[in-house]
Amino acid sequence: MRKYETGFILSPQLSEEEIRDFLSGVRKFIEDSKGLVIQEEHWGRRALAYKIGKFHEGNYYFFSYEGEPFIPKELERRFKQSEKVIRFLTVRMDDYLKKVEKMKKIEEKKKEKKESDREKSEISFEKLEEEGKDE
Repeated sequence: MRKYETGFILSPQLSEEEIRDFLSGVRKFIEDSKGLVIQEEHWGRRALAYKIGKFHEGNYYFFSYEGEPFIPKELERRFKQSEKVIRFLTVRMDDYLKKVEKMKKIEEKKKEKKESDREKSEISFEKLEEEGKDE
């Protein structure tokens, strides 16, 4: 199973009950599709960077989950049909995490190379000093 994170912004006009029902529907769909909800985050009502439709603010929510590839596709299809969702974005986290790990390894190799180069330059500088003293 792959890891995904889906973030979406809900309309600020929704009541707490409507939001709760919508979130439980998302959670239920993921679980019914043999997926696993790892984490849910609610960032609260925030101002949008720019006006979307007639809205200047929205309720931000994020779901991290594991599942088959059809789950985010179906969620996005449902979000498109719903007037409750202003914007949404799904990211495949396992690819992202692999890229982050690869970047960390590259950075570690660069750091190791700099340290070894520094040690070599110190050794060669010490040799030059010794040769200068011998003469």
